[in-house]
Amino acid sequence: MERIEHLLDGTSTLVRVQGHQVIVVLPEGLPTPERGRRLLALEKELRLYCDPKAEVFMEPTQDRNALRRLRGVQVT
Repeated sequence: MERIEHLLDGTSTLVRVQGHQVIVVLPEGLPTPERGRRLLALEKELRLYCDPKAEVFMEPTQDRNALRRLRGVQVT
C-alpha cells in the first residue's frame, strides 16, 4: 500500500486495494478528460513499478441528483 500511495499525486487518495484492483478518489470537479489521463497514468506507473496486472478504478460516488435519490432510482 505504501508503494502505491507514493505514486499518487497530492490530490488523489488511495481507498483500498482488492487483489489487482486499486481504488482511488480523485478531486471533485475534475474534468472527465483529466480524470481519465490521471487514472491511466497511475495505472501505467503501477504496472511498471508494482504489479503488471494492476487496474485502477475510481471509488463510486453517490448520485448528485436529489430527486432520483428520494425516489429510490438507481443509476448503474
